[in-house]
Amino acid sequence: MVYFADDLGHCSEMINLRSELSSMYYSHIGSSVTQQAQTRASESKDEAAASKEQLIFVTTDAVLYKYSICQDGKMSQDRKVSIGSVCIDIE
Repeated sequence: MVYFADDLGHCSEMINLRSELSSMYYSHIGSSVTQQAQTRASESKDEAAASKEQLIFVTTDAVLYKYSICQDGKMSQDRKVSIGSVCIDIE
């Protein structure tokens, strides 16, 4: 289970991966928080769209999940890929 918590102490379940979590990565691409606030104030949607937050999960059964985080805190799954290893005998 992955939960979303904010500064006000609110907590809610966001994702059920159905397998143990092995690794989690956070990525923020784009403008800084200050620039985002200024962009929202000026109502320029093109610049706001340039900023992107993502969470990437890898489970113990070798599945990679990629989620985008919206500004309202909601998450949407972008990708689910099996990254299982393949054994090759080299002689």
